[in-house]
Amino acid sequence: EVHRKGDLCTGHDCWPPRPNNQGSPDVFTNDIPQHRITDSWSSHCCGPPCHGANTIEGSPDVFVNDLKMARKTDDVSCGSKCGTHSPDVWANE
Repeated sequence: EVHRKGDLCTGHDCWPPRPNNQGSPDVFTNDIPQHRITDSWSSHCCGPPCHGANTIEGSPDVFVNDLKMARKTDDVSCGSKCGTHSPDVWANE
């Protein structure tokens, strides 16, 4: 399943799930911008420490704007994984 702008990560340790905040300017999945490798995430906090992140894994052969398309369970730089996703669009499943 593919991951779109605004979809949530899984969270990690005591850092909760939060939405990503970036996607393609011109490629849409379910009318929502498609999230890609290198796209960013909102900050999330565990007590006082907070951090943002970027998606660091994507499809090996499906590209959006020359960037790998993000999918459910692809890695995020902080230790989370892409979580929520399109209900009806898949890549490499």
